[in-house]
Amino acid sequence: MHGFLNVLGAAVLAVEHQWDINQTAMMLEDEDARSFSFADDFFAWREWRIDIKRLQFRRRFVVSFGSCSFDEPREDLRALNLM
Repeated sequence: MHGFLNVLGAAVLAVEHQWDINQTAMMLEDEDARSFSFADDFFAWREWRIDIKRLQFRRRFVVSFGSCSFDEPREDLRALNLM
């Protein structure tokens, strides 16, 4: 099972950097919170970055994301100090 940050992050970074399936799978499978970086001007996974303007552009292609739980994703974000 992949976390929603992995799924959404892999989607934008894969398109932005033209990743192949292997690179995308590596991000989807990464469970180390230290691999992910959030700043005022970018989102990154390891050395791969997307700046906020490009992220906002890519975001228009995300219509929705479903989860079986409303609380668990929020609890996970709180545990990572992202919310």
